[in-house]
Amino acid sequence: MAFDELRYRREVLDAGLPVTEDLRTRYQLPQHLDPTAVAETVTAVRACWRRSRARLKYRAVIEQLEAGHLIHQPLLDAAAAGDLGRLRAALKAHGLRAESDRTRLRAALEEAAGGLGMLAESTVEDIAAAHRVHEDQVRDLLPALGLRIAEPDPLSWSVPHPAYARCPGHLEVLGLRHLGDFLATGTPGGRAEQPVRVFDTSPADRPVIEGATRRWGRLPHGAAHTAAQAVAAAVRSVLAEQGPEGLAGILLHELAIPLRKRHAARATPATLLAYAVEELSVAEDDAPRLVFAVLHEAAGDPVSERLSRLAAAGRLAEAVAVADRVPPGSLAEDARALVEHVRGKLAEARGLVDRARRLPLLPRRTGPGTCWNRQKRQSAICREPTPCAVASRFTRCPASPRPRTARVSPSAGGPHRPRRANQSTCCCAPSGARRTARPTARN
Repeated sequence: MAFDELRYRREVLDAGLPVTEDLRTRYQLPQHLDPTAVAETVTAVRACWRRSRARLKYRAVIEQLEAGHLIHQPLLDAAAAGDLGRLRAALKAHGLRAESDRTRLRAALEEAAGGLGMLAESTVEDIAAAHRVHEDQVRDLLPALGLRIAEPDPLSWSVPHPAYARCPGHLEVLGLRHLGDFLATGTPGGRAEQPVRVFDTSPADRPVIEGATRRWGRLPHGAAHTAAQAVAAAVRSVLAEQGPEGLAGILLHELAIPLRKRHAARATPATLLAYAVEELSVAEDDAPRLVFAVLHEAAGDPVSERLSRLAAAGRLAEAVAVADRVPPGSLAEDARALVEHVRGKLAEARGLVDRARRLPLLPRRTGPGTCWNRQKRQSAICREPTPCAVASRFTRCPASPRPRTARVSPSAGGPHRPRRANQSTCCCAPSGARRTARPTARN
């Protein structure tokens, strides 16, 4: 059989890396092995390598083919000399090894699917690279295994609407799992009787929401009634601004939160699927899709998220300590900018504290407002326990700048003698604890 260069380019060179280990495909060997045919075919294949080496897209493939030829050359030379036994044995061993590789590949695909029946495109690419096969070979196996390639649905990490920000706490007060329970019931601790649809549908329309509002409005006045009214008001606000799609996004966000927590605890896909159906009442058709979205959502940078939380809480020293433990250059650009901002604020706050500590120990000679103004400014910059509590260990906090003396009016029947008013409290005390002493006259 004559060498078909076009077919060889299509099956071997254009297929790219990794190069197949099948000698029949690699050298385009005929089905009926013949010493003369083997020698002619191997010569034609190597000539094709030399001609195609000039093309950049084939260079890496041809380099691997030529390197592998050093391994297979003894078998091919022996076959060309008339000893076909070793070549036939090698072809048979490769056939057995290829069948074993296909079995492992099928097992890897089923394990990666985790009983969800779906695989992400990136997962297919990773499995193909791990088993050193082409992606087309992996895709050809999916229908027989009952699997398909799917794109994960995007999930929101924050509450989709600001009006609903405090509603998760209200639902916890009512003993409800998510918005679906609130719309389907009217008593604390109630559960939706029907499976909750998540995708391609709206959880409720205006009549359903009004009916739920009336049911929850029958509760006696108390914490449960207040929480229910707050949720109802937020739901109406979301419906008015975003429509039913906004409510669907909120329900999807609520259902994803407990699944994320269990996924972080190393729960298997089968465990997450059972939890979604049995504990969250998600419809069986939507549960695999929801779990698949949670498993394949892009994970955020945990260090950046922690830095943001600490900075938002005013814990600047802790944020800087976390940043110092991270290797330089490993933070994202926005995280580095946040760290620089936090360092500047912390340095400014500590500078104000140091200046307050260096104030003279004679508070009467120092303006009574100096220490307090600096400490109030430092307290606004950083919420660390430094304002008056730290400075008071080194300086006696003066009273707030109020008159400390009073004169007795002559009309009251006494001479002009200065008398001290009652000393006011420290300005760092709560406003309710301060007292304003008024001078009194003695007859």
